[in-house]
Amino acid sequence: MKGGWSTKVLIISVIISVVVIAIIISGTYSSDTIKEILSIDPTLILVALGLHLVYWFSWAGRIKVLAKSLNYKITYFQSLNIVVLNVLAASVTPSNAGGEPVRIKMLNDLGVRGGDATAIVIGERVSDAIFLLSLFPILLIFFSFMLSGLLGYLLFIAVILLGSLLLIVFIIVWKHKNFEKLIEKLEPLVKIFIRKPEKRFKIMEKLKQEFKYFYQGLHILIMRRKINFVIVILLSAILWISDFIIFSVVLLAFHQNPLWAYSILAQIFIVLLTIIPISPGGSGIVELAAAFLYGPFIPKDIIGVVILIWRFIVFYLNIIIGLIFTIRHVVKNY
Repeated sequence: MKGGWSTKVLIISVIISVVVIAIIISGTYSSDTIKEILSIDPTLILVALGLHLVYWFSWAGRIKVLAKSLNYKITYFQSLNIVVLNVLAASVTPSNAGGEPVRIKMLNDLGVRGGDATAIVIGERVSDAIFLLSLFPILLIFFSFMLSGLLGYLLFIAVILLGSLLLIVFIIVWKHKNFEKLIEKLEPLVKIFIRKPEKRFKIMEKLKQEFKYFYQGLHILIMRRKINFVIVILLSAILWISDFIIFSVVLLAFHQNPLWAYSILAQIFIVLLTIIPISPGGSGIVELAAAFLYGPFIPKDIIGVVILIWRFIVFYLNIIIGLIFTIRHVVKNY
């Protein structure tokens, strides 16, 4: 992301989130709210923070396994550095899409070819899609009462987007020659911007080569390295579940019923909503959805504070740590 534009998006994302949480707190605040805050268990808040670290560590392990599947030697700490640097861009872009270019660029800097780096990142998305879609039928049963409203429509849109991603990936793997022909047909479009035949030829050849690496990488990851891909899906499950139960641990810190099963399904619902590119990082939508989903089960006077602490751990912390490591990376390399 360009500096000025990314800063504006970051500010907008945080402002939307803070304003929505402030509205929720102002509408639910009572004389008991301060008492509840003072009675919070700090140890459990540290546990919640630790679970978010598990999320990062599992993500790093997933990148390492995928890179290894394509015969690239990337250390665990290099993978972890990629994760921490990418969370800032992911947190302030719709559908968390900003993280993908960052991960591709950093993998490329470590010697991974562009097509292979793209295959690794798409492989991550595919594993996420398989995990989340496998739980969708359970989600339908638990939240069938909401499916006639706006949230229901948004949920189905998100599932269609995820399903489309999987379909496109498998079409590319099986029908890659058709896509190669499509790239050749792009030459007249490229000609508009690049007049020199020699330069245009090099660019077209580069596109074809990188696409070849891309589909070969996807084929290896999904079809030929089945055991590794199963490990990737298991790591995806660990990283998502560890983040999903943070809300329940925060509830425990407030001496409330953790709602383990319901909370995990509610978090899946929220994650699916963030796939739809409505706002940067899902700001506003996430907070409102959480208030709607958890409101009936949590005392009114603490719902806003619980959402604030939860969002600090899974969202604001990403921005803070991401900024620190991004500045460190820029200073170190430039």
